[in-house]
Amino acid sequence: MQLRAAFAALPLVLSAPVARADNSIAAGGGAQAVTARIDAATMKLRYGKCATAPCPLTDEESIKTSIPLDPKNARFSTVQMAGGKLALWIHVPSTGTATWDAILTGGATTLAFASETGFVRGQPGSMSGTLVRVVPDGHGAQMIARGSGSEDFSICSREAIARPEVLDPQTLEWHSDGFQQLAPADIASATRITATARQTAAGVPLAPLLSVRAASTGTRPTALVDLDPATMWTETARGIGRGEFVALNAPSEVPISKLSITMAATSVPKTFFLATADQVFAITMPEDASLHAGRAYDITLPQPLKTSCIALVLDDAFVHGAPDVAVAELTAYSELDVPGATLASVAANLGAGGRTAVLAAAILKRAGDAALGPVSAVWDKLDVYGRELGLDAAQAAPASCGNDATGIYLRGLCDSDAHVSHKAESSLQQCGKRAAIVSAVQSAPAATCAKMPQYLAMLGKQSALGQLANMLKNPAMRVEARHAFANASANAPAQMLATMIADPQYTAQARLDMLRATATRLHELHAEATQVLDALLVNAPMETRYLALEPLAELAKGNDRPAAVHVAAMLAHDPDWQVRARAAELARDLPAVQSELVSAIDDAQPRVRQAALDTIATLKVSPAAVLVEKHLETDPWTFVRVASAHALGAMPAARDLDKALADVLGTDTSPQVRGAILDALAAHQARAYAAAVRARLDDVQELGIVRTAAARALGAMCDPSQLERLTDLARAAADPMAGGEDLALGLAAVSALGDIHPADLASRVAKLRDKSVRDAIRAAAEHAIASPGKCH
Repeated sequence: MQLRAAFAALPLVLSAPVARADNSIAAGGGAQAVTARIDAATMKLRYGKCATAPCPLTDEESIKTSIPLDPKNARFSTVQMAGGKLALWIHVPSTGTATWDAILTGGATTLAFASETGFVRGQPGSMSGTLVRVVPDGHGAQMIARGSGSEDFSICSREAIARPEVLDPQTLEWHSDGFQQLAPADIASATRITATARQTAAGVPLAPLLSVRAASTGTRPTALVDLDPATMWTETARGIGRGEFVALNAPSEVPISKLSITMAATSVPKTFFLATADQVFAITMPEDASLHAGRAYDITLPQPLKTSCIALVLDDAFVHGAPDVAVAELTAYSELDVPGATLASVAANLGAGGRTAVLAAAILKRAGDAALGPVSAVWDKLDVYGRELGLDAAQAAPASCGNDATGIYLRGLCDSDAHVSHKAESSLQQCGKRAAIVSAVQSAPAATCAKMPQYLAMLGKQSALGQLANMLKNPAMRVEARHAFANASANAPAQMLATMIADPQYTAQARLDMLRATATRLHELHAEATQVLDALLVNAPMETRYLALEPLAELAKGNDRPAAVHVAAMLAHDPDWQVRARAAELARDLPAVQSELVSAIDDAQPRVRQAALDTIATLKVSPAAVLVEKHLETDPWTFVRVASAHALGAMPAARDLDKALADVLGTDTSPQVRGAILDALAAHQARAYAAAVRARLDDVQELGIVRTAAARALGAMCDPSQLERLTDLARAAADPMAGGEDLALGLAAVSALGDIHPADLASRVAKLRDKSVRDAIRAAAEHAIASPGKCH
């Protein structure tokens, strides 16, 4: 829309629109007269040709467009072409971007053009279509041009025609030709600058600031900004290429303080224009630059130019041989392009803050891979903002996932600032497997962090295993490195893992961690794993023996008898209780160690006894019941007695077990133990001891944790005789003055009622569903009603 508005404003038509129903052009230059009229009712153009206007309307053309037109506002304009030839231009607008144009002449073909025009195809932002323009021919007459155009093909927001054709005033036929596409108003208001010849080639800027956006014609438009004076853009339009252009992207955040142009030994511009969205500069060359091929000419601007687009538009030329005009190089310089400036000095400015830092970052982003080394060199001297800008520069590099860029991301990953770290993580995630993370870690500085192993494994996979193995030596990253090694080794070849596990270059601790990380694959590495474990366990310290238990247990699960024997021996005889306790925990998957597990119930260390009892509870080892009962009754450690109660509750229900539990319930002084016993009786649904359980519930001196356990147990026992008591407790919780213990008991009672699920449950908890009741109580009542119950 912006382009169309600009086009509508151009003074292209010399004669004013005429309001009458039909228009004529008189005979002239050997041509006949033409008369035309638009019939709004039928949406047809009616026209005719004769010796003297007005002519009878003998022919017609349907006016067809994708959106309705507005024939009342049709514009009929006489175009005065060279040689006295005339044409009639008819332009029919619409309420949108579509228009309709027709060109009539007195030549052999009366209707030279008739079609829908404007930007009518494609998606917003890149709409395209056919365009018609009437422009000065430079000699006092006018030219009619047509061609394709689009919203993204412009002279920096000025509408332009690609592959233009011009109506030849002599033959009145179309042929390919160029014309000055800048509007006369732009040319008239242009700032005049004469380029200054240098005796040397153009200096290489810190970074290439220009890149090609669009070109009207020619070969290799990118050569114009490739910083190589040996290459060139050559226009290939008819004549000297007046109006042909190359539109270039420019960094709006980097003011261009100077431009330099370099010509080749061919036809070259005498005058040309540099156009931005809101400025035009008319440049005059001081000499025929083709006679000084390779010489640079400076274009000194009145003030630094801040723009996102700059277009070079050809005008007059020095012609030598072929009229195709060529330009070797157009180079832009920023204010930082001063003698002695380097990318290293620019990178140092990332820490300067404000406009200087933003300018430095913009230049570094356009310097490509050459900026990565300087950014890395100054990283430690930059502030938080400077490091974020450094990451931006790395992301903008062509090799944004290569070794140097990834090295910068890794430094950002380990940064103490959360914003920098998060930005670096995003960069690594965007690179994914393309990140050269393994080589970057190899060349990274010594400083590392806990996040690094995770990304090394995620992006490097099995190629990262060597680096991860080295990280296992770092106590600060050992846990993260082991987890990362496990992830990276998931699909690694077994032989590769076996070789690493047996490699003496890694410390014993590292190899042990590798065994732990590959625990689920040790059956594939049996020989190497066994050899390494046997060597590691010779006179091993407690920590090594403790950690070796996990891979030993994995081997034992694979029916490795020696490994199972080793675990059993460590469970029974290891001098350190921590090792024996760990062996008891791992015995849950090792039936061959069950005898030693049962014996461990009597271990001298209470934590070993607890671990053994917890494993027995998991395995439901009924043969251990007698030993377990003994510890429930007599063990001096509360947590051991709690573990004993849990173990008995996990075993199948039996009268003797229930009696043992009930006997201790009345005598144990620990509320934790009494609560665990109540849970065990509930698990057995030991209704025979419901009275003893209710006694705990009704004892107002009993602690709340025991009373709530008792309430839950009564529900699990499915004893209907307890319904009234549970109902009373549940309803008490509805009292707005109820304290914390009453609320806890109420919730437990509601849950118990839900387990029993009597037929009249809804009426029993009806009071609890009132909106005035606390949310937790009301939700518990709703859940109890909705649940199917556990008693049948």
